[in-house]
Amino acid sequence: LDRPEFMSTANEVLFKVVWDKKTRKIIGAQVASEKNHTEVMYMLALGIQKDLTIDELPLVDIFFLPHFNKPFNFISLAGLEVLGLNYFKKEK
Repeated sequence: LDRPEFMSTANEVLFKVVWDKKTRKIIGAQVASEKNHTEVMYMLALGIQKDLTIDELPLVDIFFLPHFNKPFNFISLAGLEVLGLNYFKKEK
């Protein structure tokens, strides 16, 4: 979701990141949503230009407004998932 589930304006986002397995540098990304997320593509384009790695993706400083989003957004969560870290731990 592009916003927390408690907001009525939350929309699903499909997010794909492609990286080089050897260098781990991000080489591409795709975002699909009913809402406009060009800010994400601008950020990722700059990351690609600056050789950002998939390991650095969760560390990118993205604005946080407690009433409108959570500390981790869909960009951070994708990077955490690659690192094997799950922000939303499934209960057994």
